[in-house]
Amino acid sequence: MALIDGRIVGLLAIRDEPREYAIAGLKAPADAGIATIMLTGDNEWTARAISNSLGIAVHASLLPEDKQRIVHEIEHNGQVMANFGESINDDRIRNNAYLVELSRTMMSNIGQNIVIALRLMAVFLITTVAVVTEFWRSILVDPCATILVTANAVRLLGADWS
Repeated sequence: MALIDGRIVGLLAIRDEPREYAIAGLKAPADAGIATIMLTGDNEWTARAISNSLGIAVHASLLPEDKQRIVHEIEHNGQVMANFGESINDDRIRNNAYLVELSRTMMSNIGQNIVIALRLMAVFLITTVAVVTEFWRSILVDPCATILVTANAVRLLGADWS
């Protein structure tokens, strides 16, 4: 701030700008319907300027214990928390899209594995009780189900997550 005769004649404001990958990294959770908030120790003006450019909610001028309190309140309300980065310019924030897609794919895979295992066991339980399948063959269902669900899960390793 520059003063002449006690009057402000100039003001210079400097702030960090979010990097492009940070913007993209925050877009992925939003597109997936995941709420994103910024908890920062920065002053209210700076925090609002950044959060408005990113389209996310903000809590500013926080001390570490304030951030911890807010996280506990969110968890207490039954919401799930995930920390995507230490700051808006953190390199790890670019992994948000990857993390969202991976978690959704893994949850889908888990559902598939449960269905595969339960269907196999149900078929062999029914056929064993109806004396269509011999008991020893039904016992083999468990290791076969394990092999199938493991193979289904392992296919995620070959996916392109970039």
